[in-house]
Amino acid sequence: RAAAFGLERGAREVPVLVAEVREVPAAEVLAELEERVACDLAPLHDLVLVRRGSLPKTSSGKVRRRAVRELYLAGRLEVLWSRRAAGGDG
Repeated sequence: RAAAFGLERGAREVPVLVAEVREVPAAEVLAELEERVACDLAPLHDLVLVRRGSLPKTSSGKVRRRAVRELYLAGRLEVLWSRRAAGGDG
């Protein structure tokens, strides 16, 4: 499962992707993921990997994107790995 959302940074919105994983993938896999997202959407402000099953979900099993965003902003995600874009601020 994953959640994507935008953050206001100055006059623009930047994308963040939070994804559940069993383990942190190899560097090549992460680089390819970031490249594909950048081509399809925009360069990621932050890519965050969290333990599988840790994202909040609705009773029907959908990821609660707004809740994930709030946890991200509060620094309350249990992060396994993260890469913030160069020059990115909190």
